[in-house]
Amino acid sequence: MKQNWFWLTLVFWMVFTVSVISWALIFSPTHYDPQTISKYRTEINGLNQDSEIWRNEGHLKDLLPIITRSWEKEGWKQTRQSSDLSLALLGLTDEPSELTSRVQISVFQKKGFYKTLGLWEPVGKDQTYGWVSEIPDAAFNSKVAREKWSLPLLPPSEAEDLYCQKIKNFKIGIFSMPARQNFEKLCADQGFQQKLWRREQGQEIYFIAKGMSRLLAVLDSDGTRKTVSLSSFEH
Repeated sequence: MKQNWFWLTLVFWMVFTVSVISWALIFSPTHYDPQTISKYRTEINGLNQDSEIWRNEGHLKDLLPIITRSWEKEGWKQTRQSSDLSLALLGLTDEPSELTSRVQISVFQKKGFYKTLGLWEPVGKDQTYGWVSEIPDAAFNSKVAREKWSLPLLPPSEAEDLYCQKIKNFKIGIFSMPARQNFEKLCADQGFQQKLWRREQGQEIYFIAKGMSRLLAVLDSDGTRKTVSLSSFEH
């Protein structure tokens, strides 16, 4: 009889222990334990940008403060009071909606570096996908941007807001210039042939070429300045 009580008691405590552990796992708070999907490196204005895409169990609203606290312990500080830049970057002006509650974009800064955090929670899933990118802040220095410009069409001396990115063989470049600047003359002065493909209100699209270089150029104008977006694929 004593042996039966012993075994019954042992089984009871084993079942109880397993139940407690299972309950704790089910109701435990979200943990920041990202599972890497992809890592890659690009160049922005000649400087390396390292990026990572990952997946993490849990909802975005629970995960965001955990990541923020973790990064702040490492010395990263948000670059502005608001922790979410998704409204501005998505071109939305309304109050947060169902979309913005599932998309969060934040930028952090530490001496000499910027770090971007993008989070996305798919509808109906207890998972959050993240994109983290780190780059030296020197990449946004106008002098460095001009020196490291890597597309064959060079911006004019009056150009501002220079941005050049390389992803393997694909390059994009953006700059703004005064609206009075003639883009076709800019191309001709550098030996490029240009062909206007489409002209709409406030926008022009060109194919330009010189030797083996082929570029697509999109011009957007607000009346005072033109923004020129270039793209090129190298074989």
